[in-house]
Amino acid sequence: MAWAVPRTWSAGELVTASIMNQHVRDNFNAFSTQLWIWTGDQTWNDNVKVTFGTGGDADVYYDAANLVINPAVVGSGGVDFTGCDIGVDAAKKIHVSGLAGDTFWWEPTANVQAWETGGVETVRYTSAGVIFNEPGANNDFRVEGDTLAYMLFLDGTATTQNIAIFAGSAPDWETLDRGLFFGNMNSAPTGTPVGGGFLYVDAGALKWIGTSGTTTTLGVA
Repeated sequence: MAWAVPRTWSAGELVTASIMNQHVRDNFNAFSTQLWIWTGDQTWNDNVKVTFGTGGDADVYYDAANLVINPAVVGSGGVDFTGCDIGVDAAKKIHVSGLAGDTFWWEPTANVQAWETGGVETVRYTSAGVIFNEPGANNDFRVEGDTLAYMLFLDGTATTQNIAIFAGSAPDWETLDRGLFFGNMNSAPTGTPVGGGFLYVDAGALKWIGTSGTTTTLGVA
């Protein structure tokens, strides 16, 4: 039943059951199911909670210092900001592409950041270091230079776990597994290295120049 404008009582008026039912009972019932549109400010005092969910599942309130959104009062829910594709799940992981997304998540309590593709981690940052790939995921890692698409390439395929350096494209491994590929240099060094040496490939030949300035061919083309 619809909400009715409350009755203005007159002095000495006889109160009947129908009047009470309409203006008290029916309005309370309407109030509990009515869609309300607020046109003025509403104030909730500190620690006064607005509860959501049939089972009292989530609370929103101000604790005198911070706005608190607790989606797990009952159960283990998360917070999903659908319009901007950001979500926080029950494990306290922050998802940049929403709770259902796989782009990026951050778990502050464990100091872990990770990128995921199809639910599989491809990059993980932890206090212990950076981990690329995930066991069994066969994900590659590639660093591009200004002119080289495969300046550093780590092939994570199970049958060709190799590393390529200074390559213009992914090498044809020719069934090589656990090996290195060096792309040909563009120009040979013109001076003597200091504090180390130069290792490079010249037309397929592996060469080394040490601090003596001598060029040594370590492997022919």
